[in-house]
Amino acid sequence: MSRESDLPDALVKLKHGFQNGKLGQAYLVVGDPRGNAARLAEFVLQMIFCNSGDPPCGACNNCRRAAGRIHPDAAWIEPVRKSRGILVEQVREIIRNTFETTLEGGWKAVVLVNAERMNSEAANKLLKTLEEPPPRTVFLLLTDQPEALLPTIISRCRKLVLSDSAANPESELHSAVAGIALGLKGRRMSPRLVLAREMTALLKAIREKIENEEEEQMRLAQVDGEQAGDLEKVSEGRIEALYREKRRAVLRLLQLWQRDLLVCASGLGGGGMLHFAGEEKQVRAMACGLSPAQLMKNIGIIENMQAQLDQHLPESMVIERAFLRLAAPSGAGSGEAGRREAHATSAYS
Repeated sequence: MSRESDLPDALVKLKHGFQNGKLGQAYLVVGDPRGNAARLAEFVLQMIFCNSGDPPCGACNNCRRAAGRIHPDAAWIEPVRKSRGILVEQVREIIRNTFETTLEGGWKAVVLVNAERMNSEAANKLLKTLEEPPPRTVFLLLTDQPEALLPTIISRCRKLVLSDSAANPESELHSAVAGIALGLKGRRMSPRLVLAREMTALLKAIREKIENEEEEQMRLAQVDGEQAGDLEKVSEGRIEALYREKRRAVLRLLQLWQRDLLVCASGLGGGGMLHFAGEEKQVRAMACGLSPAQLMKNIGIIENMQAQLDQHLPESMVIERAFLRLAAPSGAGSGEAGRREAHATSAYS
């Protein structure tokens, strides 16, 4: 992992700075807070805590603990579940710890995931520390929305902008969501339920992938006893947080599909305005059978899906009900059988 040819430019610069004693004390890392930005943060932690002569080796106990996010001198701050924000109490506690003696006599590190979600009190509390940070402490602020941060905080940080392609958590989901969205035609209940179950299956596969990757990370950490229990709790929370981010990305793509339909139904859509540009022909064909008012309602239905899922309502039920309510261009389902299906759909929703 320490070979420079294997590292993106940002990691090379960080490693050179560390080797020359010029590592900054605060970095604003612009990228996916649970993707490439998080990986960069883990690299920095491994680098400053590593026991080898050419850090990070990735194999020593400190590197494994840093990658597992259980090193005692590193703190990860994430938005709390209920408010989905980073609160001043979280920041105050972490800052207090940074001014205390390190547990292992080396560096200290603080990572803020989705740093843009700090409330005003938390942001101002952090700002005071960034103005006069304790020695041998590095702050890493991870965000994909730097414009939402206080300009004064941005000015106190060195900025690292990661590549868009690596920062986009939705790219791998694009085709899967488009395939499901293309099937939304007609008012018949049974095909819509099939599509809803395809969406549920997609989300299940996403969760399983996250769980498998996390299980492998825990295996590499190789810790026992009390640390193993702590790592397991952190791991469970990280799985849930990662899954929620991915699920939100899936719903955002579904909403962007409806937005593309709205653009076309409104007589626009040229000049690269479509998010699903590769499916422009199909999008335009579907838009012909829908009104802007119907599509605005669809966008609201998807927003409501996200709100209901955030309230921990049963996932499959929320998705099925939403798919049955979405307006779609006419398709199969004519005659008396089609009218019965339409009536059943209306009653279900």
